[in-house]
This record gives sequence, structure tokens and C-alpha cells, in this order.
Amino acid sequence: MAKSTALALTDPAPVPMFGGAAMAAAFRGYQDLQHTLDQAMPDQVIQIDGRPFRKKGYWRGVGIAFNLTVTLLEERREVHGMFEDGHDNFGWIAIYQATAPNGRSAIGDGACFAIEKAVRRLPNKWALLPYQATEHNIRSHAHTRSFNRAVSNLVGFGEVSAEELERDDDETREAVPLPPHTPYAPAQGPTPPPDVELPPQPPVRKPRYQDPDAKPITVPMRRRLFAQAHAKGWTDEQVKAMLYGAFGITSTKDLRMADYEQAMALIDRGPQPVAPTPEVP
Repeated sequence: MAKSTALALTDPAPVPMFGGAAMAAAFRGYQDLQHTLDQAMPDQVIQIDGRPFRKKGYWRGVGIAFNLTVTLLEERREVHGMFEDGHDNFGWIAIYQATAPNGRSAIGDGACFAIEKAVRRLPNKWALLPYQATEHNIRSHAHTRSFNRAVSNLVGFGEVSAEELERDDDETREAVPLPPHTPYAPAQGPTPPPDVELPPQPPVRKPRYQDPDAKPITVPMRRRLFAQAHAKGWTDEQVKAMLYGAFGITSTKDLRMADYEQAMALIDRGPQPVAPTPEVP
């Protein structure tokens, strides 16, 4: 028993390397630098839930002020799940190390995935890959978060940067329900009498706006198409019939970018003869 007690007494508890006064002075120095940078770069401070958070310009200023060396240690691309349109929910993960002149260092990691760029919608927020979810945008956001975190861990007393909280799909925000009708839903007209047989409706094509080729053609392109059609002797009804037969649409408003050149080629051939309607005795 006596031997165990002696061994325990020879293993002292860890003691701080700096006293309270030194730590307080270091913190005041950081606050003074923070105030100076905030005044010099007001655009690098944003308010989130009533609190100020500093952006990447501020953290790069801190790195310069402390003469830090910030080095990328690792980056990798990962995929976590898939959107309903078939696109991967891809993301990037980056790890940086910040090193002070005295050799002391700290590591910070950062990640960003495509789903963060999507506005949260109900009932399903995973429907479409967001426009702004590009490889460059996602990768850059991950690197910014990691860089900021490494600098903050070393000299910023662990302060959270704005980029770590900037999520368009923040789960703490109130979800926005989808509108009752999408812009491409068929118009709701009056209900016909039960004894009236309606003609078959053409299929409604919903362009995938995340794909540039799926966007509708522009107004100048529509005007050019009609001008060429009239020059070749087409009537508006013949143009509509051609659009329906070739693309399943009845208006140039629904013609996709990917189909524009084919439509113009059909226009250049001139109107095709239409079989006469048989007479009913």
C-alpha cells in the first residue's frame, strides 16, 4: 500500500504553461485585432441570429497579423446519397494546418456538400441538384471552412467563422412548403360536362432546369424560328402541328435548347403536306 502511495505522489498533475494574467493579455490582444479588422473590413462581418460572425477575409487578415503558415494537408471528394433527378449529392472535404513562427500548430477540417446549396422545401428537398452546386463552388466552400477553422483553432480561441454557419439548407430554419402548382403544371380549367369527350392532351414536358440543354429557348430564338417559318411558307397552325409531332409540345415556349437546332432544320424543309380530312357522308 505504501509503495502505491509513493508512486502516485511522484506523478504530478499537469500545470498550465501560462498564468491567468498572460492568457488574459493574449485574449485582449486578439480582441483588439478583431476590432481593428472589423472596422477595416466591415463587409467581412455578417449577422446570423443577431450575432456577428467573421468571413474568410477576416481570417486571412488574422493569419497575416500572426504571421501564420497555413498549409493544405488533404482534400477529397465524396458522395453521400443521390438526388431524385439522378445527380449525386457530392461534396468535398479539406484539412488545413496553421503553424505559428514558434512551431505551435493546429488543424482544422471543413466539408461542404451539394445538398447545402438547396433551399429546403417540403415534402422532399432532395428532388433536384441546385444550380449553384458546382464542383468549384462546393470545393471552394469546403476549403474556406477548413482554412478558417485551422486559424481559429490556433489563435482565434476557437471562434466559429461565418462560412461554417452559412447553409442554405439550415435544418434550424422553417421549411417552405412547395406551391400548389408548379410553373409547368397544366392549367386547371372549368370541368366539362360528363357527356363531352375531350380531345387527347399532348404530354407536358417538365424541363430539368439544372441542365442547360433542358432550359426553354429564349424570346429572340422563338422570334427567329417564327420568322424563318413564315419565310418558308409555314402557317402558325402548321408550326404547332410540327412541334407536337416532333417534340410532344404545342408552343415554342416549351421548346428546349437541346431541340432548337432540330426544330430549325424541320422549318427549313418547308411545311409538309397534310393528308386531307375524309368527308363524312
